[in-house]
Amino acid sequence: MPFVVAAILLLDNALLAAILAVVLLLGAAEMAHLAGLDRLPTVLAYVVAVAASMWLVWVFAPATWLAVLQQVLVGWWCLVTILLVRLRHELVRVEGRRPLIMLVGAVVLVGAWVSAVHLHAVAVHGPVLLLFLFVLIWTADSGAYFAGRAFGRRKLSPLV
Repeated sequence: MPFVVAAILLLDNALLAAILAVVLLLGAAEMAHLAGLDRLPTVLAYVVAVAASMWLVWVFAPATWLAVLQQVLVGWWCLVTILLVRLRHELVRVEGRRPLIMLVGAVVLVGAWVSAVHLHAVAVHGPVLLLFLFVLIWTADSGAYFAGRAFGRRKLSPLV
């Protein structure tokens, strides 16, 4: 964790963007496995497609587009939340849904990368804001884990 804090606070935006991209591309490989892609060439093709999406956003999207993209991503998350609640029994099946899972994974990963890089680039307090976001996520995740271990008697969402 000290390396993450140092990277967020000390690295320039381009280098941090590259490091975050590598980490999220590892997540893309995991998403490919969750989508049912088993063979290495297909997993690599998916990871390369996500990397290409990140590169295209980095090279061609002006800052004004990034703000719009983030608003679209918030809407996307609202839609996904509604779908998870309403269609939780139907969404369990992976077979036949591979393209949808791959698309959702790419949008989530590229969106997270764009948002983190854009937040880090904010002129005055960007790195501190990104660090605060990471600490908030780490704290919420750890708290949820320990609360589940201490008080959880049944799974809250066993089908998701």
